[in-house]
Amino acid sequence: MQKRKADVRVTAIIIILVLIIACDGLNAQSISQSSGPPPDEMHRAVANLGIGAYVAITSSGRTMRGHIRAIGDDHFALLVDGTAVAADIGFGELQWIAPVPELVPRLSRAPRLGKTLAIVGAAAYFGFMMVCSQPARC
Repeated sequence: MQKRKADVRVTAIIIILVLIIACDGLNAQSISQSSGPPPDEMHRAVANLGIGAYVAITSSGRTMRGHIRAIGDDHFALLVDGTAVAADIGFGELQWIAPVPELVPRLSRAPRLGKTLAIVGAAAYFGFMMVCSQPARC
């Protein structure tokens, strides 16, 4: 009886291993045959992120990060980190794109100190004037 249970277990393990190996081969084959998402889908993804978005992309086997500068019908311009010129990337070449949170905001997007001080100063002035408009409170 013990020998029969051991034989059933060994047979079950062999069947499971064969199925795992066969399914893994099918999965790898289907991935290698696909060349990436359709260009229309990638165009929609880039358009949804919008101009100025900081993204990570994979194009032609290279992974890059940068800001989207312009979006055309068949390509978009990406200002890659560390470069001064935007790279044109075709939607057919694009394999993957995702937004990336910026750890340090760019200076062009950072709030201006002058505007902040002007707003705080105006709020303090008008607050003081409202409190002091009644003679008994000043």
